[in-house]
Amino acid sequence: MISITSWIITSGSLIFRLPIGETGLAPYAFCGGGYQFDPVDTSFLHAGAGLEYRFTHNVGIFVDGRWVWSDRDRNYGLARAGFRFCVLILPKSSKPYRHKNRRGFLVCWITEKLRK
Repeated sequence: MISITSWIITSGSLIFRLPIGETGLAPYAFCGGGYQFDPVDTSFLHAGAGLEYRFTHNVGIFVDGRWVWSDRDRNYGLARAGFRFCVLILPKSSKPYRHKNRRGFLVCWITEKLRK
C-alpha cells in the first residue's frame, strides 16, 4: 500500500543577499513566516543563512539552514541544498536589462533537496 501525504503551506521570506564582487558567491540571510494548513494547522516564523554560487546571472546552486518556530508543533532546524533558476522581470516603464544597472524584480524558482 502506498500512502501519499500532501501539505499545503504558504510562506514568505525577506532575503538579504550580499554578492562578493564578480566571483558569483553570495552569502545571504533571511527571515519570514507562514501558515501550514495540513496535516496540522499551524503558523510559524523562520530565520536562517546560506551561501549561493551563480554560474550565470540566472542559474546557481545554494546551501542554507534555518530555524523554524512553530505555534503548535515543536521548533526545529532545517538544512537545504539545491539548484536556483532566476528570471528578471522588468516593469513596462524601465530601460532594457543591463547587468550594472538592474531595475525590476528578481523571481527565483527553487528545486531543493530537503532534509529535516
